[in-house]
Amino acid sequence: MEEFELARKALLEHKIIAFPTDTVIGIGVNGLDQLAVKKLFALKNRPYDKPLVLLTYSFTEIFKYARLIPSYAYPLLKTYFPGPMTAVFYSDEVLYTTPLGKGTSIGVRIPDLPVLLDFLGYIKMPILATSANISNRPALLTKEDVVNVFGGSVHPVLFEYNVTGSNVSSTVIDCRGETSVMLRKGEINI
Repeated sequence: MEEFELARKALLEHKIIAFPTDTVIGIGVNGLDQLAVKKLFALKNRPYDKPLVLLTYSFTEIFKYARLIPSYAYPLLKTYFPGPMTAVFYSDEVLYTTPLGKGTSIGVRIPDLPVLLDFLGYIKMPILATSANISNRPALLTKEDVVNVFGGSVHPVLFEYNVTGSNVSSTVIDCRGETSVMLRKGEINI
């Protein structure tokens, strides 16, 4: 729990954390902190039109930030959460999904990695995340890669558990229309 508390404090100080997931290594920030979101976008050289994704530990947390969840989305969520799927919904416009402001849409994901779910539940703040890499370059696969690329710009968390993800990004499904639409083919085929 000491590591969890140090990471929580880092997030409250506008810092970026790096952590393993069930897919690729992620980097993330407190989604209520616009300064931290700006730092993350600058660090990755990420285009502003690519919003961050909410990583969470429970369906209850999804309902805090997403709205107008269509009925067809519930079976998808029950089948693939936790797991390597990201679902996109309209948002309650609470989180800074880009440096420009609070997003009107939010991608949400519950990863299938118990230690990460424990961490997310402990810190009790919305983590907006993306893969650990410089934009348009391959995702980083190890803690050493993260440290080599980002140096002291990120606070590594949970790496002592020696978990490894699939190294394939999550499948992204847009649930804002009358039917779902796959935006990115990832680890699972829907």
